[in-house]
Amino acid sequence: MTPCILEGERLEIVKAIRYVDEAVIVDYHNADTKNAWELYQFNVQFCGDDHEKELQDTKRYLQSLGANMVFFPYTMSTSSTKIKEKIKGLGN
Repeated sequence: MTPCILEGERLEIVKAIRYVDEAVIVDYHNADTKNAWELYQFNVQFCGDDHEKELQDTKRYLQSLGANMVFFPYTMSTSSTKIKEKIKGLGN
């Protein structure tokens, strides 16, 4: 399902946060975190907590480099799927 807020738009939102020096999209489906760290030498990578169990080895690897991986809790209230379902309900 296509998200309501496209990936590029989400990236621009993150870039606009004053505490963010640089933001790039590193998707665990299509890019290796180790390669991304070599390219960007980032301090922290953020992921949804629905991937926390499968990414523990990657988190430990980043920590060995002085970086970290932070997991955000999944928020049902901002789920694109839920927003679309509400919008569809309005049309009935």
